[in-house]
Amino acid sequence: MSNHQAQQILEEILTLPELEEDALDYMGCQGALAAFVIMPKNVDTNVIADHILDEAAQNLSQDKLNTFVKAINVQMSDFKIQLEGEESIELSWMNEDEDEDALISWASGFVEVVFAYEDQWLSNKFEEDAMQLLMPIIALSGILEEETADITNNEQLFNQWIDEVPDLLVDLFLLYRVIDDKKGNDKGKSFKPGNSNQKKRGSRGKKPASKR
Repeated sequence: MSNHQAQQILEEILTLPELEEDALDYMGCQGALAAFVIMPKNVDTNVIADHILDEAAQNLSQDKLNTFVKAINVQMSDFKIQLEGEESIELSWMNEDEDEDALISWASGFVEVVFAYEDQWLSNKFEEDAMQLLMPIIALSGILEEETADITNNEQLFNQWIDEVPDLLVDLFLLYRVIDDKKGNDKGKSFKPGNSNQKKRGSRGKKPASKR
């Protein structure tokens, strides 16, 4: 299965009417897969599929579910190769003619994974650097809308962060794989994502409204 075929399979399955309310949309799925590749913990692909599909997983036949899992593997392998190359990486929302809703959905899917595995993303040895790199993506997602309003209302900064997302992802990927031992005992401020346990699932079901 090629990467292009995997993309088509994911999009076709995630646009099925029976999955619409519970599953991540295609852009949210792409954001989630990027996060699962980057995070400092290997997660079983079946668990990843359950995260993306949520309760809608029960609406898929076993054959479709197996195909979905295979497509996830292909997509994640391709994205990992891009990150390891430390070169320009291609993100799905970049091909949407500056569709801001596509970006927000992608970022929402990414941030959901961060919150779901917060202890991994923000362990003491990574916390300070990780938060600095994650904050633009969190702000772009709109999930913590009140906490990041000052940032997202600044159009110049908002657009700057959009341009920086690919580089931020490479930096995060490297952060979790090139460990500075001196930071192992450092302790940053505790990250408390407000209502992260009651996440606004912007990339599930209806797409969120544009922020501008």
